[in-house]
Amino acid sequence: TRWDSCMRLWSQQGRDGGRAEHTGTRRQNQPDTEFDKTADYPGKFGNRRPEAGNFQPVPGRSPAKHREIPEDIPFSVDPCRENPVPRDLLCGSRGETPECPQYEVVAMTNTCGFEMRKYESGVWASVTFDFTKEFKAAAKESAALLMDYLKGENVAGIHMEITKPISITFVLSDKGAPESALMSVYLARDHHQTPPEPLDGSEVTIRRLPETTYYVRSFTGPVSLHTYRQQLAMLEVALKRNNLGALWNIPFINVYDASFGNESEALAPMGHEVGFIAITRA
Repeated sequence: TRWDSCMRLWSQQGRDGGRAEHTGTRRQNQPDTEFDKTADYPGKFGNRRPEAGNFQPVPGRSPAKHREIPEDIPFSVDPCRENPVPRDLLCGSRGETPECPQYEVVAMTNTCGFEMRKYESGVWASVTFDFTKEFKAAAKESAALLMDYLKGENVAGIHMEITKPISITFVLSDKGAPESALMSVYLARDHHQTPPEPLDGSEVTIRRLPETTYYVRSFTGPVSLHTYRQQLAMLEVALKRNNLGALWNIPFINVYDASFGNESEALAPMGHEVGFIAITRA
């Protein structure tokens, strides 16, 4: 399946050692009108740069026409501009917020609004994310299945800690349209050795991911597919500016609010991350 081949590529190019395991199945999906109203999903933005800083526009459609497509990078925005995010909106300090995947920031020069992070291997619970539905509705539906699993709907009946973030990973076609997607939640390290088995018939699958290096961009704001696509586009342009390679067809989104804005969107800002799996040179 597409997921299996992508996971193999992930294991070979996005890390130093180990191998990803995936036991889920791929669902046949119809095109999502949210994505299909433009073919310019983030993977298509690498050849267009906004008029800002040292960037020069690339020949193509005029900026005025580009603005008709909401997923485009605004031409007044420099993708290298950082958007500092208070740490307490993401994982915060150990012991002060729910457990998060552990990583170290890889020292780099001339970074451009992003970090290079090497994440430890870990165990995640995943469900299929139905991108054919409206984004928030699909996100809440998939998140509810994961929360049920963590709250005891598993073979052992174990209640597990609610961790952060909730991560959505897309697999894109060569034309940049989504072909499949997974929503995943990190399992607390106490359960990595023997993660509770999902109930028979459950949509939840358990995946062991190897140590992997990612390029990550953090930002604040409401839950918005438009914003995620825009931030991914800015990250891709920034990476290509620095001649850095990534698996462009496997972008991910990290959301640090399991309600997806349903309860807190109007009350406080939320932290988000987008990223790509880094292709590291030996």
